[in-house]
Amino acid sequence: MIPAALQVIAAFNLVCSGTERSGPLGQALPERDGAPFAVTYRIDVDGGRWCSDPCDTVERLASVIKAQILLRDDHHPAGSNVIIFTPATGRFTDTRIAGNTATLRSGTCERAPFTGFPMRVA
Repeated sequence: MIPAALQVIAAFNLVCSGTERSGPLGQALPERDGAPFAVTYRIDVDGGRWCSDPCDTVERLASVIKAQILLRDDHHPAGSNVIIFTPATGRFTDTRIAGNTATLRSGTCERAPFTGFPMRVA
């Protein structure tokens, strides 16, 4: 079931910007000395799919829970990648761990009209 806060617009783009930092596990704080970056996510909550620029691959939404959209929740022995967006605050986090290195992205997103998925990957 989709939370009421997400039912109004079930397909949208998120234009996000923030900071990114990579480093040893436990020391990669994105707010400190982070490099600026930007990304656009295309999200179809009803269809349970999303992609990010350049939108070469459309993925299944991991879940929508407690007014948060969990885009990716991927865990494996060599690392993990978790991407979460909170519509109420406009904040997102993207945490990637590969071996002993963490890459952390965080920032804010603004909703924009849904531009759909490219025909080659839809």
